Amino acid sequence: MLTPTQKQGLRLFINQARCVNCHNGPLFTNGAFHSVGLVSVGAADQGRADAIQRLSDNEFGYFSRWSDADSLTDGAHLRFLDTRANRFQGSFKTPSLRNVATRPPYMHAGQFETLHAVLAHYRSVSGTILADENFHAELTEQDAIKIEAFLSALTALEAK
Repeated sequence: MLTPTQKQGLRLFINQARCVNCHNGPLFTNGAFHSVGLVSVGAADQGRADAIQRLSDNEFGYFSRWSDADSLTDGAHLRFLDTRANRFQGSFKTPSLRNVATRPPYMHAGQFETLHAVLAHYRSVSGTILADENFHAELTEQDAIKIEAFLSALTALEAK
């Protein structure tokens, strides 16, 4: 049962913050790749773009003229892959939010120690070219606290 604050966080999660655009379904993930505005320190992490480029460059891979794959029966996981690597610069797969409060640090390389820091980051990059589907700019500090309370409610109860 959710507390009143967690219910308010859920409403924000679904409506104003639009977190469900990427975090939906029973696992709270759409399984897609998104750019969330992380700035790399040192060599830029290309995310999904790097993997797509490697697939495209493989001389004997699925997309090669030398491939033995039957385009109708083989490579179901690659057949409809968008191979425009530039569209996926800095994109990473949306993680599940199940038990998220128990799994710090956060983001693909552990850039943030707390969920609150993640939400603050999303608020700071919302509406910029750094993040492709982030709508958190108008969230207040109190809204972030409510969303964090909701996210904490996604933790499984231990069996007794």
